Amino acid sequence: MSGLPNETNANLAATFDLMDHMCQLNPKTQHFGIFVYTPFPSPVLDELPPEFKPPASLEEWGDVDVFQYKPPWHSKRQVERLRAISAVARCKFYPQAQLAERGFAFKVGYGVVSRVAGYRWRKRYFGFPVDLKLVNWVARRFRGYL
Repeated sequence: MSGLPNETNANLAATFDLMDHMCQLNPKTQHFGIFVYTPFPSPVLDELPPEFKPPASLEEWGDVDVFQYKPPWHSKRQVERLRAISAVARCKFYPQAQLAERGFAFKVGYGVVSRVAGYRWRKRYFGFPVDLKLVNWVARRFRGYL
């Protein structure tokens, strides 16, 4: 998980290092990604920074976009970086069991995307995510075909 209030780049780096270490200890380890924190009704809400204004009703909570949440305590640039990190992690660590269920075109495309994501992950480079935007466009365009 990423995007928590007061999270630092050092915290993120420690998370990445832990994920790598887990894979070294057990090559069969499967990570399902790094996801951006999205608040939900709980006692944790009392600990969030004042920039967070909780929804006033249950209906408003239902409108919270859990996949595109923008933590108000982070800058727009940091939120974009967190999203890039999340996308790289999903591409690098895609579950092998799910990959086996996919068709040939998906597997070939994933092979390319996974190599690029692996490079980004090794270098800890999450800026300028043109490749990730291209993959996202292709995935939306060809949903149901791959």
